[in-house]
Amino acid sequence: MGLKYNLNRKLLQKIGIIFSGSLLSQAILFLATIVLARLYTPEQFGDFAIFLGWANVLALLFTGRYELAIILPQSDLDARHLFLASAGLAHLFLILGAAVGLIWNNLAGLNLLPVTLAAYLLALLSVFQYSLIRESRFSAYSFSRITFATGIAAFQLGLFYVNPENGLTNGYLFGAGLTILCLALFLKNRFPSLPSFYVLRKVMSKYFSITKWSLPGSLFNALTNNIQPFLIGFVFSSREAGLFFLAYRLVGTPLTLITNSVSQVFFKEAAACIQDGSPEKLRKLTRNISLTMAGLLGISFSLFFLLGDTIFIRLFGKKWTGGSLIVFWLIPYFVGKGIFNPISSLAEALNKTKLEMLFSIFVFLMLVSAIFLGYYCQSIKVFLLVFSCVTGLGYLALWLLYYQILKQGKYEARL
Repeated sequence: MGLKYNLNRKLLQKIGIIFSGSLLSQAILFLATIVLARLYTPEQFGDFAIFLGWANVLALLFTGRYELAIILPQSDLDARHLFLASAGLAHLFLILGAAVGLIWNNLAGLNLLPVTLAAYLLALLSVFQYSLIRESRFSAYSFSRITFATGIAAFQLGLFYVNPENGLTNGYLFGAGLTILCLALFLKNRFPSLPSFYVLRKVMSKYFSITKWSLPGSLFNALTNNIQPFLIGFVFSSREAGLFFLAYRLVGTPLTLITNSVSQVFFKEAAACIQDGSPEKLRKLTRNISLTMAGLLGISFSLFFLLGDTIFIRLFGKKWTGGSLIVFWLIPYFVGKGIFNPISSLAEALNKTKLEMLFSIFVFLMLVSAIFLGYYCQSIKVFLLVFSCVTGLGYLALWLLYYQILKQGKYEARL
């Protein structure tokens, strides 16, 4: 029994190009993870998870989320100045972060200098990729994904034999740096030749609402997605933090790559529907995207339910026993988030970023509440099941709310 898709051919082609790049990059990371899991210990994966988690959170601050607006303006000049604003903020925060790191390098047990550098690289990567999406350079976007995955995997594998203690962290920095260098060379002609401070101030003021509402919500969302290993390591053990990180990476990384790829194409198509005044077309687009994701998730998790334990033990070794249980406990969370995330960009297009921010705060508060409950029961299973079930249902409820807004046509578009 197959799903009936009503997506137009052009949209399918765009999604197909980006999906193929995401799939190939994930295949590279997956194969590398099999080897890395046999080389590195769960404790080393836990340390890397903490480093990467804080880098992902800080990367949002480094651009102020202005890169989201690069797709929106009809004027290429405005878009290029938004590119300049996002990249300029990233450079400014790099300098500030490096200065703080030189004074307090080991703050609360966290090495600030590599975290700051990783956040800077991730911020620039996001700016470059949104610029490629605006110009409909989907092949180049997919290539950047593949370069990113290949560089990180190669350096993390190679540095194990040079400096195994910091191989995961340093390998990530070198791989991300290589990707940024390639993108900078490719997009060097996209910078405004003579930037206008008047235009820069105008576009930053016009799209400040994205920063005002999207940034706090994104920060809460990033905290929810990235501090879990830190909380698990603090409340339970570093081994369980490593198990969680590998399990989450095994499922969450391909899910994020796919949903983000679909979301960025969806955002561009949704913006066109709003500009053309086609609310019915936007509603059908939203429904079909979500049905597609629901079908993919249902098939994927059904297979994992049957083969999950065998996959973990045979691929990663006996030291990773228990990782499949963590995936099982997180299935409601992955399903709800996977269905909602592709259409989450509607928050910017429909001027509903405040609602998105409030939901992100709710998810973060649920994470904190669940970890306290898990600590009280001394059970990571209780923590993960409570968090997964409540937030998974929350994502589905938010999707239903967005769909009702589109169905009723009661929204004020920003475009």
